[in-house]
Amino acid sequence: MDLFLETLTPWAEAEGGIRFAMIVGSQARRTDPADEFSDIDVVLSCADSRPYLDALDWLAPLGTPLLSFVEPTAVGGEFERRVLFDSGLDVDFVLLPHATLAGWAADGMPPEFGTVAARGLRILVDKDGIGARLVDRLPPKAPPDRIWSAAEFAGKTQDFLYHCLWAARKAARGELFVALQCLNGLLRPHLFDLARMHLRLTRGAAATDWYGARMIERWADPVTIAALARTCAGHDRAGILSALDAAIDLHASLGREVCDRLAISYPAEAAAQIREMVARV
Repeated sequence: MDLFLETLTPWAEAEGGIRFAMIVGSQARRTDPADEFSDIDVVLSCADSRPYLDALDWLAPLGTPLLSFVEPTAVGGEFERRVLFDSGLDVDFVLLPHATLAGWAADGMPPEFGTVAARGLRILVDKDGIGARLVDRLPPKAPPDRIWSAAEFAGKTQDFLYHCLWAARKAARGELFVALQCLNGLLRPHLFDLARMHLRLTRGAAATDWYGARMIERWADPVTIAALARTCAGHDRAGILSALDAAIDLHASLGREVCDRLAISYPAEAAAQIREMVARV
């Protein structure tokens, strides 16, 4: 990474359209730092971000792109150009309008992006002297997950149970890829969120500030990890139905403890009926 930064920093200094550059993510973190598999997350504020999102020619001084595309950022609602250079170096360039970054310096970053930056931030170029204000407005720590209301828990649980049966019926019909899409893309994220809320309620506000399944092998307990592993399935009907049964089991296990702390009742009867319907399928 040091060799790349030796090229990036003078390039950003000389590039008229770039006003600010910083490194965030694993390459700047104090805990859980980068390893050999980590990419480099670069934030660039631009007088006009469109030329950097729409074209590739600006990358030439930094290396030869093998692959590159634009996608929304994982957090914060911005856009980034992801680049895999022919050397194998993987760099995500988050390209912000400079007015956006100036607004962050004045009012603070959006919470999700602020959480990422608070773990580690390394300013490389600051042509307008806003870096100190940006750092001053970083959250001192990640804000804890908001505790679900009884209505939110009920809605999430009914969504989860409904789609367990939906996926089972798709698998029974032979639409295995659709069933797997539901299992992997909808049901397991429900379980990740529930595991986070369970941790929040059983261990306190500082239990974890990772989103989704990031670092879940580190912050979840071994029993939960083993149960999550049983919700994985291959392209076969029996395996999918077994994984759905394991997902219902895990949801009930975590959900009952969450409900105890929220002083509400887990919908055991509905869960039992869904389990029976899945078994009949």
